[in-house]
Amino acid sequence: MDIITLAIILSFILLVVGSYTDFRWLIVPDWLSYTAIITGISIRLTASIIEVNPWHLFYGLLGLGVFFGLGCIGYYLKLWGGGDTKILAALGAILGFWPHPNDLMVGIVSHFLKRALLNIARDTKVKVKKPQTRTQWGALMRKLGVKVATPALDGISTEQIEAMLAAAGLPTDGKVQLFDGRT
Repeated sequence: MDIITLAIILSFILLVVGSYTDFRWLIVPDWLSYTAIITGISIRLTASIIEVNPWHLFYGLLGLGVFFGLGCIGYYLKLWGGGDTKILAALGAILGFWPHPNDLMVGIVSHFLKRALLNIARDTKVKVKKPQTRTQWGALMRKLGVKVATPALDGISTEQIEAMLAAAGLPTDGKVQLFDGRT
């Protein structure tokens, strides 16, 4: 089995396990990311020693650096979280980064650039800061001079709530876009 086939199989396993843990527990465990990085560099080091070709290790380290850099940019643009950045770095270590990119590398980098540009375009729109938590909604009501205390299922009517939301310049259905799901 050559190094490319091994790298693709290992990457697939990493992505399946990482996706499962992310969907199941909303976290990508550090042990998975760090183990994948160490395994990727170890495989590349072994291939470099066996084939007496230092480029395998060099491309793995270059991939680790490039993909970690792309991951950090995505993290600071709020495209994804830190676990995703570490998984991306692990993929870079496993797959490597060749000076003559293959279709997989071009696809990953172009997808990243597209997401980054879309996120930058979304963030440059003029935004009115809308409340996202009970505390922020309460602060908004205090700012409007409204004191709200009512028993559940009794008291304020839907029309009164809609009127207050309209006065605050918010959608009357109470739905707002959540910008940061991590808080």
